[in-house]
Amino acid sequence: MRSKYLCMTACSLLMAGVMTISAFAAPRIPKKTVVYTESEDTIEKPQPPPDIENPNEQLLTVRSAATGKMVTDTAYNILCMVAEAEVGSSFEPEAIKAQVVAAHTYILYHMERGMVATCPLKKPGTRVKNCVQEVVNEVILYQGKLIQAVYCASSGGGTQASVDYWGGNCAYLQAADCPYDIIPYSRTLDREYVRKWFPESTFPENPNDWFEILTTNENGFVLTIRAGDQILSGYNFTSTDHIWLKSNKITSIDYNEINNTFTFNVLGWGHGVGLSQIGANGYAKYEGRDYKWILSHFYANTTLYDLRENN
Repeated sequence: MRSKYLCMTACSLLMAGVMTISAFAAPRIPKKTVVYTESEDTIEKPQPPPDIENPNEQLLTVRSAATGKMVTDTAYNILCMVAEAEVGSSFEPEAIKAQVVAAHTYILYHMERGMVATCPLKKPGTRVKNCVQEVVNEVILYQGKLIQAVYCASSGGGTQASVDYWGGNCAYLQAADCPYDIIPYSRTLDREYVRKWFPESTFPENPNDWFEILTTNENGFVLTIRAGDQILSGYNFTSTDHIWLKSNKITSIDYNEINNTFTFNVLGWGHGVGLSQIGANGYAKYEGRDYKWILSHFYANTTLYDLRENN
């Protein structure tokens, strides 16, 4: 569920206006064998999108979130490691499959542009391996093109559109209901620590007046918030330049006069755009939804594509 790497990459692409995706045409590359090692010692230069003749044997390249090294392996092995690290074997099979297809699409989207997606990697268990085997050939398309299939750990009750977070509108990254991931988080910080993270703001004497949520979107994510005499976007307020909140779905900011601390209460974990991992698990567990329904729910107006169909 380590979504911050996706957040960073997706932000850089969206802010650069790279949401018009070139047509998906997977060039053929010679088959080659890459030895899988748990220590991730196998490092190669990024490859173009893989040959679609046999997706089980295709090569994908990702950057390990833990080591920063590039890892090249078969699509099956890479997706097994990513899915285990992102959701793990405790998730419902249909939610695992949805994660696999989203990750596959996300990795190919980057490779198609000569980039490398950063992903957490973990030695997979049997449950994850079985799920990967079932959907290893599938990717997500919008109007015949690979989508930027971003995902997060939790949306706090409903996802948000990409335009509300990164500023780049995208037809398939729209707000979606998600009743199964309403998980509260809070972070308490010393008042002076909070002050130093807003160097451009002038704060009033009373700390109770330091912050004010001004606008939110339809699912409760903060669009604008006042910090002292400065107005910030929800993205900027919760980014690494400020106070590292898990989500910009801020429900309240409480000041404790005795301890001189602020407590920031939020719902969700991550940017809240695209697939919610915990939400997908809820849909699979409590409503019996399959991975196809889950993906169509979180990625609007998209279709699944079997890579073998282009063979």
